[in-house]
Amino acid sequence: MTSAPVVEIFDETYKDYGIDPDQFKMVKPDGTLADIYDNTQGLKFGYACYENEKFIAMITEYTEKVAKAGFDGCLYDGFNFAYPPNYYCSCEGCKNAWAKYSADLYGEALPFPTPRMLYNMMDSDEKARAFCHFRLSSLADFYLMLRDAGRKYNPEFEVYTNSTMYDMGMAYFYLRGLDVTTSEFKDTTKLGTDSTLFMYAENEALTDKQLISFINRRNIQCPDDNQYYTPLFESYAAGGAMCHAEVSRTYPIEAYTEKTALNFMKIVSENKEAFEKTGSIADTAVLYSWRDTTYCQIKELKLNYSTNLRETWELNSSRRAAALLARRGIPFDYVVAEKNPTASDLSRYKTVIVPELTLLDRTLEAELKKYVENGGRLLITGKEFGTVYSGDEVGIKWDRRENDLLESWVGTAYSNTEGFATYRLGSGSISVCRDYIKLRTTEEESEATADFEKAVSELDLTSQVRVETKPAYGYIETTLRADCYGTALRLNIINNGVPQGSDTGKNTASLEIPKGAEVKDVTALSPCIDDIGLEYSVKDGRLTVSGSFGLYTLVTVSLQWND
Repeated sequence: MTSAPVVEIFDETYKDYGIDPDQFKMVKPDGTLADIYDNTQGLKFGYACYENEKFIAMITEYTEKVAKAGFDGCLYDGFNFAYPPNYYCSCEGCKNAWAKYSADLYGEALPFPTPRMLYNMMDSDEKARAFCHFRLSSLADFYLMLRDAGRKYNPEFEVYTNSTMYDMGMAYFYLRGLDVTTSEFKDTTKLGTDSTLFMYAENEALTDKQLISFINRRNIQCPDDNQYYTPLFESYAAGGAMCHAEVSRTYPIEAYTEKTALNFMKIVSENKEAFEKTGSIADTAVLYSWRDTTYCQIKELKLNYSTNLRETWELNSSRRAAALLARRGIPFDYVVAEKNPTASDLSRYKTVIVPELTLLDRTLEAELKKYVENGGRLLITGKEFGTVYSGDEVGIKWDRRENDLLESWVGTAYSNTEGFATYRLGSGSISVCRDYIKLRTTEEESEATADFEKAVSELDLTSQVRVETKPAYGYIETTLRADCYGTALRLNIINNGVPQGSDTGKNTASLEIPKGAEVKDVTALSPCIDDIGLEYSVKDGRLTVSGSFGLYTLVTVSLQWND
């Protein structure tokens, strides 16, 4: 546990130091400056442009001073990808940067896009995709430049980017080498009801660094304790961490020092090995592609310029697949398409879910096929499957496949499949479930179809961890992790969606014991329940545990390996 100073810079802050803030600000297409007002304090501030030479010089000098002072890094609270929809920066710095970027890509400088381009659909407009990537890459270059400036004085200096893991730019940042991030919960996740495990699965697939997430103002997002504690428990259960970033201006400080929070931090501090030195051993994976999510699902460039529409539930198929698994207590990992996973990388998973991805490159296509031929199982969901591919690294230029991908593999066109169907390929299988979810505007309201439930049953997705009892409220989600020595399994059990003041009752779950191992001991810790009443038994290679687990319980299974 640690702390860090926070500095909020408003227009008046600059003026107090004799600096004109207008010289740094973004410029709207009409030539006016991009200003905004902080309604909570009535203070004015503007958006700075990271292509502005004066701002670059000022923030670089600031970063160097922080590094010289001995700090480990800076967290910059900037918009991860772009700016709100009713303006975007049209300053000379941005125009010059776009001219260079487009000339490198197309052989000639293209005119700077007009605001009308914000309404273009990226799944049909290559230049809209190019402009989206231009903004992403420019911001990544900016942060990397600042990190390098700090590392001149501190070799371990990091630049932290404040955004959200479900913002489409975060995976791109990781792939560019900005692998230390924080995730801010805003209005797109209903905490204490929606599962946040997908964020940490994506993070773990991209880096070995922890994702540090935090909640702004508990009074807005977490009106009761359960809504606050549940994502706190999820973060540690999935290998991340939760940061108490801001004491609410409405809720008193005592709200953060209640018994449950103190108990949990005591458990974390006394059992660091259970959280710091573990890795997921889930045998089910969800294939994630930031390019497909951005270009094919979000589609409209304008949405990417919004501060509140970051890859919402309806616009992120990987998140939907992950939530369906989480609500059935099935541990899962993410596999990132842009990291070019091989058949060997995929072989650790019994099942890989491909959730309605349109953009699927030739190289990954070959590795997925090889994975199946070697005995793996694919579950393909949704209306699209690999309709287009891209030959460039960032997915701007597309080609359409002449033949249906499934048809070229097994002889049946994907568009002709109905219900839940399975096809053999080599030693493995490809299952198709096109109609897999009754999609609503929220995770809580959406439902899995009968076809998806059949897929769960037929593919035995609950074989590794199975929730044996239906909880009194909400649903039970789990993560299964192992320590780096292979001597202990960590089963994290979270009751999500529990109304404030409700008793979660007694829960039962079972897990597969790894082949060649025996159970030595089973223990359980919970910050919510004084007497868990843990009971466990081993039969036919499965360990069954039961008890009053409350909102969260960590079950540790000590193993002994046979010679």
